[in-house]
Formats: sequence, structure tokens, C-alpha cells
Amino acid sequence: MLADYHIHLERGPLTREWLLRFVDMARARGISEIGISEHGTRFREFKALMAPLKLENSPFSHIRQWYSNDFKDALEDYVRLIVEAKALGAPVKLALEVDYIPGAEDALRELIAGYPFDYIIGSVHFLGDWPVDFFPQDWAGRDVDEVYLEYFSTLAQAARSGLFDVMAHPDLVKLFGHMPGHRHEDVNAAVSECIRQVAMSGAAVEVSTAGLRRPAGEMYPAPAFLKACARAGIPITLASDAHVPEEVGFKLGEAARYARECGYRSFTTFEGRKARSNVFDEETIT
Repeated sequence: MLADYHIHLERGPLTREWLLRFVDMARARGISEIGISEHGTRFREFKALMAPLKLENSPFSHIRQWYSNDFKDALEDYVRLIVEAKALGAPVKLALEVDYIPGAEDALRELIAGYPFDYIIGSVHFLGDWPVDFFPQDWAGRDVDEVYLEYFSTLAQAARSGLFDVMAHPDLVKLFGHMPGHRHEDVNAAVSECIRQVAMSGAAVEVSTAGLRRPAGEMYPAPAFLKACARAGIPITLASDAHVPEEVGFKLGEAARYARECGYRSFTTFEGRKARSNVFDEETIT
């Protein structure tokens, strides 16, 4: 059996009915457990953490619109929904996906400490006030090598913070198909340092099938990255990054086979922020 540890409810309400559609799909696809990891940016409690980015003044109108439209729900309502579902026997875990914002570490640590999360996912979407994965046209005029260097430096900093149990889609920067150019050696060094910091932090990296649904056309992370993680002893979770019920468990067996090919024999699940290793079931991944 497999566990899908990156699922969002954001395209629907915080109701049991909406949640159970994800649960039912998981059961139909033989997924033993799902981790509901809503974006912190859905909740008003997180708006202050994003304030240093000054997104209300972004030069991009679509980013200003996103910033004004998000942060509406109460974190307490989300936590209650998942905790009650767990109490009724639903195979769900309570998680969050949180954008790493340099300088907001203490505020984030204080905020998440008050809730019974099973795990916290850390991700890098923003480099300064620019989200690398919103729109491809926003890459116009940017030095791809510099973006890669800043991205992996920021991801390393996120791991070093010790805030996160899992690092999401660790090479998200490739989403639109941009690849490093003449500074390939510098980028490789930044990637190696990032992997070293993740290993030192004790966090897992996720093997995500979301990249197969994106222009990148491949898993997150790329084979060389994942093989390096395996050599470094970094555990993994499996993830679809589902935003609708139909995406739950998307190609998760393929992700497990891919992880095996890259050197893994197990995946990680969490309870109360304590990790548990689960050996791959041969019948599931063959």
C-alpha cells in the first residue's frame, strides 16, 4: 500500500463532504493514507508571515490579485475538519504546505506549535516577491542560472531552519522547462549543498508526480537529484500534489517504482511529527 502525502482542498470548501471525495478516491485507487496539506496562504493567520514580500505592491497584476483574494479562511476550521475526520476513522493526516519566507522563521514556528499537525511541508515558491511557478511569462528577461542558484540556496536555507518535516517538489524551479546554461557547475554545486543541508536537517524530500502534469514533463525531483538524496540517506514521501479528487494518487505507483530505481526501498509516513519508515510493497509497485 502507498500513501499520498501532498493533497490540497483549496478548490472547494472546508467541509466533510468535500474532504470525503478525496478519501473515496484514495480508497478506490488503493491508497492507504492521504496527507491533507493545505497551503498556508489559504488562511488569514499566515498573511502576516508573507508581509515582508510586499506582494500588494507587486509589479505583476495577477500576483496582486492572488494576494488580495487569498488568506480568507480560519486555520482553526481546517484543523478541526481534519481532526474530526481522523477521529471518525478516515485515513487522513493533518499537514500544511508552508512557503519558506526568510526572516519569518520564528513567527512560523510559533504559529504551527499551537496545532496537532502530523507533518509540515516546506516549499520554495517565492524568490523575493517573485513566484517562480505562477506564470511562464514572468520569466522573461531573467537569468536562468541566477534563478537556479537563488532557488537552491533558498531551499537549503529552508531545510537549515529545522521547521519542516518534508521538502516539497525540490526542483520546482524546472516547472516551465527552463534549464541551467553556462554556469552548470555552479548550479550543480548549489544543488549538492542543498542536498547536504536537507540531509543534516533530517527532513524528507517528496517524490512528486505533479511534474508529469506540468511543462517539465518529469517527476520532482530529477533522477540525479533523487539518487544523490538516496546516497545521502534522505528519506522520501510520495506525493501527487492533488488539487481535485481526480488527481489523488496520480501515478503514485510509478513514483514508487521511480524511487526504487533511484535507490530507495522504503517511504516515510508521519504521525504527530514522528516519522515512520514503510518498506515498499512489491505487489504495489510491480
